[in-house]
Amino acid sequence: LEYVSSFKKPMIVSTGLHSIKQVKKTYNFLKKKKVKFALLHTTNLYPSKDKLLRLNSIVQMQKLFPKKIVGLSDHTGDLLSSIIALTLGAKIIEKHFVSDQSFRGPDVSSSIDEKKLRKLIEISKRVDVQLKGHKNLLTQEEVTRKFAFASVVSIKKISKGDILDKTNLWVMRPGTGFYPSSKLKSLYGKKARKNIKKNVQISKNDIK
Repeated sequence: LEYVSSFKKPMIVSTGLHSIKQVKKTYNFLKKKKVKFALLHTTNLYPSKDKLLRLNSIVQMQKLFPKKIVGLSDHTGDLLSSIIALTLGAKIIEKHFVSDQSFRGPDVSSSIDEKKLRKLIEISKRVDVQLKGHKNLLTQEEVTRKFAFASVVSIKKISKGDILDKTNLWVMRPGTGFYPSSKLKSLYGKKARKNIKKNVQISKNDIK
């Protein structure tokens, strides 16, 4: 770390084989060197088994080092852990690459080939798009909203002057009526202004 940081270039630092206490020590050391650096959670087993991945460490490091880029050095032989890491906010994914998985070597089992690499790149772009945004109303959902929501309707023939209550009103799709389902109980006790057929949406002019 002393030697590499002397070049004053951005660093990608693997935290494999280290406890969070040791990672803090590395963080403080590099912070004093005033170099830019990212931290990658790592399990140094080739390949790494699911139960030893501890991917929540990514979230842990994000909280402890909020101003730093956090990622994953993935030593599994497939893409699942990398995809999970992306959804947890990992900004860097490091994977071992091999041009032919029939090759022999100590880390071939934890490497991906060209086909899997292309798939990982494609997925990472989609994850980035899908994670953006907040819980708000989408104008694009309006057509579905009108269909999926319910409106207040008559469930039996209602005569002029009848009192509206749960015996003659209920809610049904679509949500295009004047009274949405949330207004159902507010209509109880009101009188019908005119005769109302069965299974029709209640309009403003139907109510006194």
